[in-house]
Amino acid sequence: MDVWALVQAWDPERGLEEKESMRKGLAVSLNNLLLHDFAALVQVLYRVDVPEAAVKKTLQQNPGVDAGELLAGLLLARIEEKKKTLQRFRTPPPPSEEERW
Repeated sequence: MDVWALVQAWDPERGLEEKESMRKGLAVSLNNLLLHDFAALVQVLYRVDVPEAAVKKTLQQNPGVDAGELLAGLLLARIEEKKKTLQRFRTPPPPSEEERW
């Protein structure tokens, strides 16, 4: 599956098994980009706003761990963080006419 489709389909409310399956698929796709289309990998990380410093630090601190798994973890953590921020600052809908009276 396309990396961007997996990123957009991510929902923290899904079940544990479904989330783990999506995470593994994302890790495989990210590894593929790492090996074959590094520019596309950088673009995905940029679009989701994963900090470059966090990517470098995580990869340097975990040299024996699969890079796709590490990047998937960073990517999904950032997506969840952004969704929580959006929920926290979402403006409530305007009151109905009845409630305004």
